[in-house]
Amino acid sequence: MTTRVRTGMYPNLAANIAIVLYLTVTKAGLTRRRAPSLFGVSEQTAGRAFITALDALHMVLKECMPTLATEKLHKLIPERVREALETSGEDADVNPVHLLDAFEAFTEAPFGDLARAILWSAYKHHYTAKFLLGILSNGATYFVSKAYGGAVSDRLLTEISGFLDVVKPFEDVLADKGFYIHDLLSRVGSILWVPPKLRPGRGHQPTQEEDQTSSIAQQRIFVENGVERVKDFEIFHFPIKISNIHLLSKVVFVCAMLTNELCPFVSARKSQAERAAAGDGPS
Repeated sequence: MTTRVRTGMYPNLAANIAIVLYLTVTKAGLTRRRAPSLFGVSEQTAGRAFITALDALHMVLKECMPTLATEKLHKLIPERVREALETSGEDADVNPVHLLDAFEAFTEAPFGDLARAILWSAYKHHYTAKFLLGILSNGATYFVSKAYGGAVSDRLLTEISGFLDVVKPFEDVLADKGFYIHDLLSRVGSILWVPPKLRPGRGHQPTQEEDQTSSIAQQRIFVENGVERVKDFEIFHFPIKISNIHLLSKVVFVCAMLTNELCPFVSARKSQAERAAAGDGPS
């Protein structure tokens, strides 16, 4: 039997159509008026269908999240990433499993001074809801925090989001310079890798640090690509209404998890070592 979203005298939407409505609204950014018109239903019906589909997708995607052992996570690290780190002179024990970054979704200006202070992002110069995204070294998004106010710092966001409960010993983290979380990670047996800072009084970095920065920057590209895929959902191109902000945690989680169904942006191409062992020429 087909499940339907029931709302009064207007036509009902089958569950699969409700899913299509949700995906259309989030990916194409349809307005509150445009979506009902496209699907031939009332605004009330479209709104309820959106929430029904959101809850269903959130529940399914939450249950589908696997828990991987540290050894399996190490095997996911692309060979070309290991080669880049080795070329820069890094220790062989570097295991960049977790790539960490923050994502901010614009919101409308809230009412009240306290709410404005909580949502104001000094970085974006706008009212935002802030999320912490965890991306595996092979490019898959696996951790999405709930929504916090844009005023929260990256350090506090890492501390309260539950990310530290995910990280295990020998699972290293790559992040930008703004994440001052070395001590937090050391408590769980992990190491934080960030691009080296330019030393005071020096116009450029030493060659070794330039190589290290380059190898870490290659990894950071994976994170930026992952965040950009979430930003590609048109729903985030417009400020979220304050009346809908309670739905934002689920919306961002679902959108982030759906990006894992896209083609991987980490190349599956063989590493130099693998090509040499196979006797292949350079690609």
